[in-house]
Amino acid sequence: MTTELLKLQALDNALKTHFDVLSKKQELNWDTFWHRAGEIIQLKTKIKARFAKSSTFIFDDDESNAKVILQKINSGKLFFADLAVQSLETTTGERLDLNSLDGEELDNLASDELYSWFDPSDYIERLIEIGALVIDIYIPRELEFLIQETSRCYAFEQYIAVYSLCRTILDSSMRDICLRIGEIKKIENTEKFYKKHPPADLIRRLSKDNTDLKKRIKDLYYDRLSPIVHGLKVSDSNGVQSAFKETILMVQELYEDKV
Repeated sequence: MTTELLKLQALDNALKTHFDVLSKKQELNWDTFWHRAGEIIQLKTKIKARFAKSSTFIFDDDESNAKVILQKINSGKLFFADLAVQSLETTTGERLDLNSLDGEELDNLASDELYSWFDPSDYIERLIEIGALVIDIYIPRELEFLIQETSRCYAFEQYIAVYSLCRTILDSSMRDICLRIGEIKKIENTEKFYKKHPPADLIRRLSKDNTDLKKRIKDLYYDRLSPIVHGLKVSDSNGVQSAFKETILMVQELYEDKV
């Protein structure tokens, strides 16, 4: 990748020089210039496609120039070629769309990066395997969405996300229940609301004299879920299904007991 990044920057610099020469000579034949601009943008697009393969890139000390170029690409900063093509699009009113991978390239990426570890039938099997919330009480649409999102993350084997969303499900359900039963009042200022009613306060209000319930909620929230949410542990498939099911059962119990 380092070679490609340095080549990209060198080509872009050369294009800027080419533009300066053409402008001074006022030549009418710009075909070579626009061809080179298109090649630069397509090279940048192919480099960006590496983001589909990895979300972390670590460079050695002697690769600092390449690192800066990739940071420029990642941040969305424009190269001279991008600016030139944007100017042409504005002038002609036509969209060139040189930043997009073609259908064959996208299919190849999908084959290499998605289907190498993911199979649609496995996805459906995991959705069935993880289960669902079964309840006879209306819950907010937002909570339904969170549970659905968590199930999909499990099906896609995004286990850290499952743990994080399980804690969010607990947060959301405890707040909703406390609001419904009048334990707390809605405060429009979000910052003040969360400061006044952190998870510990919600757990205290919902469990009250029930020490067993308080312990089970705290064990789940603080011991099972929080360490992974805060990056103190890295999750894998071990225990993630039980964490989700335990969360769902806790939500069912709280709604059926309190609402």
